[in-house]
Amino acid sequence: MAHKWYQKATVQGAIVGSAGLIIIALIPIVLKVPKLKKDNESLQRQVQEKTFEIQRLETMLAPFRTVALERYTVPEAEALQKLAEQIDQLQVSDVVKSQRIKELESQLKQTAEKVKPPTLTLLSQNVVSDANQLVCTLRFMCSKNVPLGTIQFIAELPSDSRAIIKNFWPSTKGGAFQFGSDSKFISEDSKAARLIYKLMSAGHPVVELTLSGPSTVKISGNFLPKAEFVEVRKN
Repeated sequence: MAHKWYQKATVQGAIVGSAGLIIIALIPIVLKVPKLKKDNESLQRQVQEKTFEIQRLETMLAPFRTVALERYTVPEAEALQKLAEQIDQLQVSDVVKSQRIKELESQLKQTAEKVKPPTLTLLSQNVVSDANQLVCTLRFMCSKNVPLGTIQFIAELPSDSRAIIKNFWPSTKGGAFQFGSDSKFISEDSKAARLIYKLMSAGHPVVELTLSGPSTVKISGNFLPKAEFVEVRKN
């Protein structure tokens, strides 16, 4: 019985071979389909995000477009450009003004510092025994190298202190000074004393406080920002 042409072994082999080649060629394409689908979805999301961003920018630009078209009788693009240039100029002007404000603030602080009254800070203290007395030398530092004018110090002992104030007087170690008949005042109970005097020139005041014995002393004055508490004890 005669075989039809497609039933011949050689023809069938060729057909099978061709089919195999087609299948092999299609496999990479089939495998790429999920990836292409994923890439397509990603691109669609990106397009959607860009669309939303464009809409957002358009919404933000709308007020500027309205102002630009009202202010300048030129095409929209040119009007927006002119408005942008004016905004840049205003920003530059604002920076200059801000810088000027900072300079004025700095000058104001410097001026305030210059007119600010000088203050004294307790720099050191030294106690020596002298004939059953304790002499405490107090050295102060001035915040400015300027004449202080009238200086006032007040020394106060605690009410329960056994010591009393024997003397309170400036020291020439702080420079020459002027005093009056009422420069020194010691209370009746000798628990408080006041000293008023003037330095002949700018300097750092030095005073000597003499006590009958050890005690804590509160020192205050017209140039002291806050009271100083000094422990007068034998070294």
